[in-house]
Amino acid sequence: MDNLEQDDTFDDYDWLPINAGPILQQPYPTPIPFSPIQAPAQAFSQYMPTPLTAGPGNIAPKVAIPRLASSDALLHGRRRSARACEPCRQRKIKCDGIRPSCGQCAYHNHSCFYEDVKRVRDQKRLGSLVKRVDAYEALLREVEGEVDPLTARKIKKALKVSLVKCQMKSPVSSETRFLSFESRVQTLTVCHLAN
Repeated sequence: MDNLEQDDTFDDYDWLPINAGPILQQPYPTPIPFSPIQAPAQAFSQYMPTPLTAGPGNIAPKVAIPRLASSDALLHGRRRSARACEPCRQRKIKCDGIRPSCGQCAYHNHSCFYEDVKRVRDQKRLGSLVKRVDAYEALLREVEGEVDPLTARKIKKALKVSLVKCQMKSPVSSETRFLSFESRVQTLTVCHLAN
């Protein structure tokens, strides 16, 4: 082999001396003009990040994500409310929560109103259902003496039914906390009928 000939397999690599020291990578490599002879993957390979080898010294640096401070959030847009009014909830838009009329309702000239939180609404519904059960029990006791003996026995049995021992101190006790609203009403009704 003649010394003037070059081995073509090593043409694409840049060679450094063996004791060159640590290699410092520039944050952005200098662009080179695109040569139509090169394939696109080869032309842009210098811009691809080099994979780090696993090891204790080769940990990628963490990048801080910029966040808006609370004062910046107030300057740049609407304030988010903890509880939206019903028109904003129905239209699924942001509500600033200002009372008596939020900014969205004032702008669109809608009537603005706030419903109770679901838990409070359920408590009110439960209270009204208890009153209705009381009224039905009183009605059954009145009718019990005026009907035939077979129906009277059914009414008496319904009023004395005790499927579940009820020791509920409040409508939502620790046992019924995870039940659905309907099953709580059913349990309360059965317990109420047993008393």
